[in-house]
Amino acid sequence: MDKNLSRRGLLLAMAASAFESRADTMKLPHKVQLGIIGYDGHVDEILRTLPDFPDVELVAVADDGSDSGATQSALRNPSVSKARRYAAYAEMLNREHLDCVAICNNNGGRAAAIISCAARKLNLIAEKPFAITRRELTSVIAAVQKNRIHAGMLLPMRFDPPYLAMKQVVESGEIGIIGQIDAQKSYKLGER
Repeated sequence: MDKNLSRRGLLLAMAASAFESRADTMKLPHKVQLGIIGYDGHVDEILRTLPDFPDVELVAVADDGSDSGATQSALRNPSVSKARRYAAYAEMLNREHLDCVAICNNNGGRAAAIISCAARKLNLIAEKPFAITRRELTSVIAAVQKNRIHAGMLLPMRFDPPYLAMKQVVESGEIGIIGQIDAQKSYKLGER
């Protein structure tokens, strides 16, 4: 490793390396029917990328008590405005034939929504945290395992080029063994 490389230079080199290694968008064998539960948190991680995946169609959304500002913002999205709308996710899950669900409801209701989707054998991606109590988390894990579904958490930064590149540098051993990591939230969290 060049010992005269600045931190900025290192990050730029890592980002360039990760960008070069990104795979092309995958073509799916059939249209995937997607539902969304709630508009809280980082639902934009789902909505913003929908145009990049022509084989994924947002067919239904359930407000499920989301913050009114988040709901109004989501409703301005063209994919959301075309989707069938439900006030509660239970009705949406009962009526729709979905392939997968994005769960972005409030933290307190997320575990129940995940368990409901798992019971219907629907693969899902959910906002963090999956649950707010240990008992709920145990129930979520049991439901996912019992129904053999895929469940993921919205942690998109781990796939951004700079972070992928940093991961590659760390795994290569080029900078030695990491002894400490520090992180900081980049914006103020709302009222507690």
